Amino acid sequence: MTFNSTGASAESAHIRMQTWRRMTCFVVRDNDLPAALKHLEGKMLSADHDLGFTNEASSDDFLGEFGWRVDKGEEWTTEWAQKWIDKPTPNWVTAPVEGTCPTFELRQEASGYNFSLVQNLSVILPCPWLMRDLNMSLKDGRDLIYTDMNGSIVFKDPSASSEGPSAGLVDRDAFMRLLTKKKLAPIWVIGGGKELHSDRNDIFGHRWFTNTWSLEDGTCRRRSHVAEVTDRRDPEESY
Repeated sequence: MTFNSTGASAESAHIRMQTWRRMTCFVVRDNDLPAALKHLEGKMLSADHDLGFTNEASSDDFLGEFGWRVDKGEEWTTEWAQKWIDKPTPNWVTAPVEGTCPTFELRQEASGYNFSLVQNLSVILPCPWLMRDLNMSLKDGRDLIYTDMNGSIVFKDPSASSEGPSAGLVDRDAFMRLLTKKKLAPIWVIGGGKELHSDRNDIFGHRWFTNTWSLEDGTCRRRSHVAEVTDRRDPEESY
C-alpha cells in the first residue's frame, strides 16, 4: 500500500514524500526451508511482483465462486524471487525449491460488469487449497469472513467492514495445525520504503528495506535484512 504527503524544503521547492510497505506470506516444504531462505538472502523485494507468485484473481471472477468453481489445487512453482546473474552467462535464475501462496488478491472495479459494486474492490482471499484443507467456507458476502464447520472464524479480511488496507488474517492455531500436518514451512517477506522527490523530479533520497521471517519452534524469527539508502542528488544531476 502507498501513502503520499506533500511539504516544502528550505529552498521553497515543492517536496513529495512517499512511503509504502507490503507483506507477503508463502510456504515451502519443511525440508526446503534452508534452501529457500538462502535464495532470499541479500535480495531486495521492493515491488508487488518481485516474489513472482501469480496470486491475483481475474476481475471476471465472483467472490462466492472460489473454493467450489475454481480449484486448481496447490500451484507449486519455482518461478519466485528470480535472481539475475551475469556469469558465466547472463540469465534469470529461478528458485531452487518450489513454493506456493496461501492467499491471493481479488480486484474488481465498479465500472466493470459487476453492477453490485458501488466502489472499487481490493481484498485478500484464501486460495482454494487453503479453504479445502482448513475446511472453511464463506460465511456471507458482507464482511468477508470464512468459518469452519463449527462456525468458528478461520480467515477474514477486516478491510471489508472497517477502514484500512487489505490484509488476509488466518486463525493461528488452525494454520499451525495445517503446517504440521502437511509438513510445510511459512516464510514472510516484509518490504517497505520512503522516498523524497520534487515536482521537477529532483531526487532527495530514498531508503528501501526487505526483511525475511520464518518460524522457529512456533516463534517468528528474522532471517535476513537488506537495506538500500541513497543521499540527495545534486541539482545539476536532476532530470
